[in-house]
Amino acid sequence: MHRENSTYVIYTLAIIVAVLVTSVFFLSTYRKETMPGRNMASQTVLLAIGTISIVTEIADTPQERTTGLSGRTELTDGTGMLFVFDSPDMYGFWMKEMLFPIDIIWIGADGRIVWILPRVAPESYPTVFRPDRPAQYVLETPAGYAEMHSISVGDSVAGLPSAPI
Repeated sequence: MHRENSTYVIYTLAIIVAVLVTSVFFLSTYRKETMPGRNMASQTVLLAIGTISIVTEIADTPQERTTGLSGRTELTDGTGMLFVFDSPDMYGFWMKEMLFPIDIIWIGADGRIVWILPRVAPESYPTVFRPDRPAQYVLETPAGYAEMHSISVGDSVAGLPSAPI
């Protein structure tokens, strides 16, 4: 009888451990957009445009793309936010709740810059800005960044992540 109890306890513990391991794995891979209250991208990627490197936060969920840089007080030189979409389109951007001006850079699925809108001011809200060609990525940088670093339409951007699943 004692041996049967020991076997039962071991099997029960094994099942509990398996459930815990599965739960931890599930929670660690659970999609970001399902987490309520999330307002800041946690993933970053290093982009390169020619010899220029930009550390960018990734906004690839509907909530992250809606929030963007809204409410932040600054974006330091050499940093940005990269909006990643499922497919190319004429994605529009506005300056809702923005506290500082930015450059908005639209990038095609092929990694080439298709449109640049420099020094967009917070006061431009509610105007919606769109590229003249479809883009799959949009990069927001500090105002004047594109001009300061001679970034132009047609430049290639390296390090772009895949579109979200």
